[in-house]
Amino acid sequence: MNRFAKALFSGRMIKTAQCLPPAGCDAAALKDLFRALPPNLDAVVVADNPDRIRGSAFSVAAMLRKEKQASVILSMTTRDRNRIALMSDALGAAA
Repeated sequence: MNRFAKALFSGRMIKTAQCLPPAGCDAAALKDLFRALPPNLDAVVVADNPDRIRGSAFSVAAMLRKEKQASVILSMTTRDRNRIALMSDALGAAA
């Protein structure tokens, strides 16, 4: 059971933060983003292009899980995807 699931079942207040993927492809920007996240979060919400074109939310979520061992809540914006793209993204995220 991950940290987020444990927090849900404990009944205590859950601490999350939302992060926006960088607008470019600079790896240093991702490292800065990861360093800025507090260590005591139960989960990190990764937004999917909320305001303008940004890097892939799926990629950032996968890197967060790998590098910070963080529980991740991935947002999926449906306005820019058809049914096939949504299914493909959901399968990729599950993998």
